[in-house]
Amino acid sequence: MSDYYFRGTLNQFWSFVYIEWQSRQSQAGFELLQPDPAKISVEGYTPARYDEISLAFYVAGHRECAVLVTAASVLDADLVGLEVGIHIRPLERYGDSVLQGWQELKSRMLDRGLLINPHALLGAISPIPPQPTAGVDLAAYFDHYHRERAQGRKCTLKDIAAQTGFQYTYVRQLHAKYLRERHSLRPKTAHKTTHKN
Repeated sequence: MSDYYFRGTLNQFWSFVYIEWQSRQSQAGFELLQPDPAKISVEGYTPARYDEISLAFYVAGHRECAVLVTAASVLDADLVGLEVGIHIRPLERYGDSVLQGWQELKSRMLDRGLLINPHALLGAISPIPPQPTAGVDLAAYFDHYHRERAQGRKCTLKDIAAQTGFQYTYVRQLHAKYLRERHSLRPKTAHKTTHKN
């Protein structure tokens, strides 16, 4: 999983980064590594779908890279995955100020709604359900479920999922199989047919 995702294509990410890079060209500390402006003209550059774009953020007044950002298209989506590498030595030497260039760029993307932080989304997801209990006989749970329902008591497949630790959709699938098997074991009754003359 990438550290961040940019909402849009690699071409849109490049357009955003190129404008930022142009506005900061006079300032030291933000550099394009890929595409390399020393090797190609970046003014008319259009990235191919699976190119990579690399940015480096340097410690002010030094040539020591503090943050390296690599961007690449995500397969089958209009998203760009951003891998962010923070180098520890400059961080230890100069403190959090070495992250300022990256933090500013990241803030601009967040302010425009262009950046997704997948780690924040994972934290918002409900807790992981318990692992299924070993050796659970779901048929016994299903028998109990049908007895309770026949007596008019409330019992749901979701209750069984919560009690056993299995996912609800899995319990539903097994219950459908249970019903098919139970139905096939019932003795077939002869249907009385009447014919009108």
